[in-house]
Amino acid sequence: MTESAPAHGEEPAGRPAGPGVAGQIVQDLDAYVLWPLVPLLGIDAHDLMLDRAEARSRLLAAELTGADTRVRAQAVIDLMNALWGRGDPPDPWWTTSLGRACAAALAPQVDGAVTHQQAADMLGITRGSIAQMVARGTLLRHQDGGVDKAAVLRRLARPTEPVATASTRRPG
Repeated sequence: MTESAPAHGEEPAGRPAGPGVAGQIVQDLDAYVLWPLVPLLGIDAHDLMLDRAEARSRLLAAELTGADTRVRAQAVIDLMNALWGRGDPPDPWWTTSLGRACAAALAPQVDGAVTHQQAADMLGITRGSIAQMVARGTLLRHQDGGVDKAAVLRRLARPTEPVATASTRRPG
């Protein structure tokens, strides 16, 4: 019998999630990278790789949240390629501790726009709130339309912003 990967936010493979960014690195690597390999490589290989991910997670979290911008950028590149190499993360992922840490590292280097709905999903708020923020100038309107993606990432990176959860988020 094949077990399915846990839903985002659930504990993967019966292992408890650790604190903050390091815990989410392990959780996301397990759910999106390691667990899908179990049918091909077996549970023993999974457990070995998970143990290695757990051992490295604190170092990766320190690199991702450290002061050295080059180290931060490389940590984001490595993690994002491993987790989302075939596409972008789901917009709500950006409200997680790992998503916010990646946003802080990416914001100075990101170009482009996102739709009002994508910005709302990334920030965990309603589309109407995004429209109000753009009208007030709290979020920048992108020259090509939509919302400036770097502005959204900068807002995510602010330590004083509360992180929305599924139970506190209003439908958009």
